[in-house]
Amino acid sequence: MIVSCDASGLEWRTALFLSQDKVGIQELHDGVDTHDDNRRRYKLGEGKAARTTAKIFLFKLIYGASAYSYANDPDFTHISTKEKFWQGIIDKTYEKYPQLGAWHVKLVQEAIETGKVVIPSGREFVFHDAANPRERPKILNYPCQGFGADIVMVARISAYRRIKKISDEIKFVNTVHDSKVNDCPAKYLDIVAQTYYSCYTDLPTNLSRMFNIDFNVPLDCEVTYGPNLGDEVTWDKELRPVLKGDKNQCPSCGELFNSTYAFDTHRHGSFGKDRRCMTLEEMTEKGMAKNDAGFWISSKNPLY
Repeated sequence: MIVSCDASGLEWRTALFLSQDKVGIQELHDGVDTHDDNRRRYKLGEGKAARTTAKIFLFKLIYGASAYSYANDPDFTHISTKEKFWQGIIDKTYEKYPQLGAWHVKLVQEAIETGKVVIPSGREFVFHDAANPRERPKILNYPCQGFGADIVMVARISAYRRIKKISDEIKFVNTVHDSKVNDCPAKYLDIVAQTYYSCYTDLPTNLSRMFNIDFNVPLDCEVTYGPNLGDEVTWDKELRPVLKGDKNQCPSCGELFNSTYAFDTHRHGSFGKDRRCMTLEEMTEKGMAKNDAGFWISSKNPLY
């Protein structure tokens, strides 16, 4: 089975952190669909296709797109071919996200004055002709792309270390941009998917520690699986219990346990000889039970 993990909205979240835009960050914390909100706000049309247009518009903007580029891009000409129209949308976007606009101005000024731009991970991007307007897209693009790559690097290392502890049967077979791809036996699907989500939940803390910063933007991912890359479906994290604290999942049988003690209780036999998981019947006969959250506990509370 193929299991893939992709970062969610990496470019936008990276730009929000680097610019510290208060409105954009608050939208993430509040669960606002930024692209759909912008679709309505800028009157870019109705439906899913219009939301996609709003999404592409925002991504192009954070990489330095101009009114001219929108007016001549086939993805946007069905809305308007007038530069004045698109400049109006650009201005409205910077009004909504003022720190983003200020950061873009600051990047260009820094590149002109120092000949380079430095990002929190320590990467330096050198620009020999920063005053040339044609350099602006590069000046805005490189810091965002570069720090995005650093974020994924930390996520990839964290996922590799955690997943290799589950089983050597799980292979890392590919990684492109913000994706990680595993060849994974079906019995490990849930625990691998949950591990990826846990990695991205912990990622802001790990980034803060690694780069000595306060990474205050939530990060997320999407996990898909299937017999091949062409037939993957999304793993629904809403249907799976979250593993926090001492809660865990057995990599062999896939059952969920409320504690390490409960996990150890369900294991039977001698180490190195006939050690195995108990069957569901055996666990029940031993007095183990599932709590209301679906996790096995070592014994049922007699008061309930």
